[in-house]
Amino acid sequence: MATDVPLEVWDHVFKNLRDNPPALLACTLVCRAWLPIARRRAFHSIHLSGRSHPRRFVQLLYMNPDISCHIRRLTIRFHDHSYDEQISQILLRMVYLQNLSFTSTITLSHLQSRFPYRSICTGGAFATIKNLHLEHLSFAGMDLPRILHSCVWLSTLHLEAITWNYLYPDDTQHLKLAFPVIHKSTITDLCLIRCTPNVARLLVSGLFQLELSVLKLRWEDQAKPHVSEIARLACTSLQHFTLSMQGMIRMRFP
Repeated sequence: MATDVPLEVWDHVFKNLRDNPPALLACTLVCRAWLPIARRRAFHSIHLSGRSHPRRFVQLLYMNPDISCHIRRLTIRFHDHSYDEQISQILLRMVYLQNLSFTSTITLSHLQSRFPYRSICTGGAFATIKNLHLEHLSFAGMDLPRILHSCVWLSTLHLEAITWNYLYPDDTQHLKLAFPVIHKSTITDLCLIRCTPNVARLLVSGLFQLELSVLKLRWEDQAKPHVSEIARLACTSLQHFTLSMQGMIRMRFP
């Protein structure tokens, strides 16, 4: 009976189970025709936190390599680097990933976790990402522009509490030489909160196309010239603007 029903119909029915992984996994045992649909729904969004989750998920990917083809959204929260190797193995298998959220649970600025996966972004693992959320992370050298440059289809970017430990002159010509722009990412949704001033400077360096319809900023005195430039570039396309200032009330302009 199940095989007589078009897959599109079953796919529509299974939408009601998208937030119920146990039920979806049970469906994979009922009918072979349901297997690809249920698996696609079950592994569409993955959340990894704690020390055991990455290790067990790597084992699952080794046993069922095709699972990685179904993952579109991946959220990683960590508080140390004891499982860097496992997370690297996971990211390297995300061939169709569209949404990546990478957050450290260490919130003090002087204890920010470093981003250790330099080899990931150079291998093209971020090539399909459209939505990138990075929070409470510290980057060294050219790691931050390397990651953002590798996301060639990036449209939504959330950067919060980001420290970029790299100083370069206001002349950003060397960035353009280091990262030749074959395809400029067009960022339409940007959130920039409590980042070091050079992060804002990077965003207006010419490596990215800013056609912002949604902009969320925290006004920082040190980054004021570059934050002002971001707001100026967004003025022709902006639809939603949220601005927060230290010691002042939060303002939002719809």
